[in-house]
Amino acid sequence: MARSARQNALFSRGEPPEIQVVLDEVALRRQVGGPGTMSAQHAALAEASARPRLTLQVLPFTVGANAGMDGEFVILTFPDPEDPPVAYAEGLMGDVYLESEDEIDVYNLAWSHLVDQALSPGESASLIRKIAKETP
Repeated sequence: MARSARQNALFSRGEPPEIQVVLDEVALRRQVGGPGTMSAQHAALAEASARPRLTLQVLPFTVGANAGMDGEFVILTFPDPEDPPVAYAEGLMGDVYLESEDEIDVYNLAWSHLVDQALSPGESASLIRKIAKETP
């Protein structure tokens, strides 16, 4: 409940952040928490996909091997050019923050490949709604 309130407050600001997400199709289909939880998650994702400044794309199973298979990562960029980007990667051995230009370049390249392979935002929203209907 608190997380939802923070998210709503964040997106209700005058200048909400720009967020781009590529979500693996497996995250939409793997049953975690039961049908009620999955239904609520699908509804939340469908609603989020309509928010301004939020781009949600689904990476379909048909893509096969992809740059996201090594684990999830986040690239943070900041409006002030004095603040360099940071990549955050989660792994079995712990979380890592990467700041060197070469490391950021690797993650930017991986991100570009994922975005290119993912469904468009409209196709992604349609797939989320379709999967939501299939969920018992």
